[in-house]
Amino acid sequence: MEDLSQLKSNPKVLEIYQNRISLKKESGNWVGKCPFHSEKTGSFVVNNKSGQWLFKCFGCDAGGSIVDFVQKLDNCSISDAIKTIRGEISGWSNSKKNVDSAFKPVGGEKKKITGTLGEYRVLEENLEKSQEAKDFLESRGISIETARKLHFGFRIKLGSKHSDTDDKGWISLPILDGDVVRGVKYRSISRKTFTHELNMSGGIFNIDSIDAFSPIVITEGEFDCATFEQSGFHCISLPSASAKLTPEEKDRIMQAAYIILAGDMDAPGQEVMRRLWADFKSETYLLQWPKGIKDANEFLLNVCNKDPETFKQKINELVEKAKGTPMPGVVSIQEAMMNANRVNLEDDPNRFRFPWKSVDRMVNLMPGSMLCIFATNTGMGKTTFTMNALLYAALRGEVVLNYSAELSHDEYANLITAHVLSKHRNELTKKDYENAAKNLAGIRFYNGRNPVLTTTGQVIDLIEDAVRRLSITVVCIDHIHFICRNESNPVQAMENAMQRLKNLTVEYGLKTVVVGQPRKAKQESRGHRVHITDAKGSESFSSDADAVISLHREVVKGFDPSNPPKEPYLPETEISLLKGRSQGSGAAFTKLMFMGEFASFHEMTSQFDEKPKDVFF
Repeated sequence: MEDLSQLKSNPKVLEIYQNRISLKKESGNWVGKCPFHSEKTGSFVVNNKSGQWLFKCFGCDAGGSIVDFVQKLDNCSISDAIKTIRGEISGWSNSKKNVDSAFKPVGGEKKKITGTLGEYRVLEENLEKSQEAKDFLESRGISIETARKLHFGFRIKLGSKHSDTDDKGWISLPILDGDVVRGVKYRSISRKTFTHELNMSGGIFNIDSIDAFSPIVITEGEFDCATFEQSGFHCISLPSASAKLTPEEKDRIMQAAYIILAGDMDAPGQEVMRRLWADFKSETYLLQWPKGIKDANEFLLNVCNKDPETFKQKINELVEKAKGTPMPGVVSIQEAMMNANRVNLEDDPNRFRFPWKSVDRMVNLMPGSMLCIFATNTGMGKTTFTMNALLYAALRGEVVLNYSAELSHDEYANLITAHVLSKHRNELTKKDYENAAKNLAGIRFYNGRNPVLTTTGQVIDLIEDAVRRLSITVVCIDHIHFICRNESNPVQAMENAMQRLKNLTVEYGLKTVVVGQPRKAKQESRGHRVHITDAKGSESFSSDADAVISLHREVVKGFDPSNPPKEPYLPETEISLLKGRSQGSGAAFTKLMFMGEFASFHEMTSQFDEKPKDVFF
């Protein structure tokens, strides 16, 4: 008989009880009306005091583990009960296993230093001695007891680049994991400015507050987090609105009973919260602050008059209201307009950027947009073109996922290494791969595939799991026809896949790149530039796309047979924008030089001889 203790103790087991009966937390127990007999007052109790989620009814004497509960309630066998339980708790854990096995990070990890809570204590002692630090916290409605609980500290001087505030006092905010200090953030008490301890990894503030028995509130400010903790809530804070959670951090958050998203009401704050709403899905609620209120601390100061009990009461009301809006992605048009970034799309920091200025100016690919790429013929460099763009995006801070349907991890690593080191693909050494990985240390670029998956639905299921688990912002499938070819009707499969990819792109605010193939050309048109209708397969490849780019290279002609070219095509590559719902300020046509042996494309015209300032290699 298999050991079921791990199953019975899984934090998600509590949700199985809650999905079947209404439970309320009372003195460490979860209490509700028993489903096995009629009663007016709740005598059914669930707790985890023994290390497993056990139930007991003090009215009818029923009791046991989650297996006994499901078996009795569903009137099924033990094996069926176990199967049901595994199915209901495995959504996140199964996706974790599948994603981690299929996708591997391209770059290495940057080495980070850590400290101990004992070493940090001196900053906490400084806070206790500093009246100006206490006065600052009091002005924010934060008590010294709350500051002690969250290990706030104080430094009068940092030696930082902020010359006007450097010696005027800084509140220290430690990133703790148990007794390990993974980072320290400093907030000036003279004006709103922040800095960080160098060479530390950082992470989520107050992550140890996560409790399987309680909801967790997610904010994007440490003082907002302190405001919630002061009123008895469990709360964590993101490093910033632009932060991308790691898989391990998401695993920790998913241990909570449920999740309340309480970010800032500005556009970046709402964007990150809506993305987390889409990632975590069930048992996640988006709290909306009243009009004119930006965040939790402002709510405490301006609405609750610094009173923690009033704050707690009003937050509970807002949470109940949030539970009545369980659908991410639906907002009023007025809300959308008020929260718009109000910047020129070409200057928007969230748009997808290309490493070549002439291509970058062609089209504005915003979150929720899909780009499709194909070429006149195979072998013209679509994968290299796409890889160059994806790697550039990752170096700019995007979290990139590339599903490489044809190339293995080793083959893709070969392309990236040649590109990063500008070294011939066929002359790379083991040391070259190591050096390239070091050059890319710290980026979040995941590449992979799973050859076992034979249908488009399975592949896109895996991609969606990866998007949620890895906080992906850019997705690429290279190429779409490869994952459709095993279907009984490849054209219909491609149409279904494109529609679902488009839906995922919008739901998660992704920038999605889909690489495709051209139709087989008729003899008289072979080698000619492609039209948007020349894409292979379903018409949805182009119709569902927000932008379509094609590549074209001329066939080498008139060569000496005794010295044939290494490639059938000339290196000069025409890049054409065939469709763009949000065109940029540049032309819809340009030329790049393909350097196949170095897996790179480069600008050709003199206007773009120099690389953009933010190209990293």
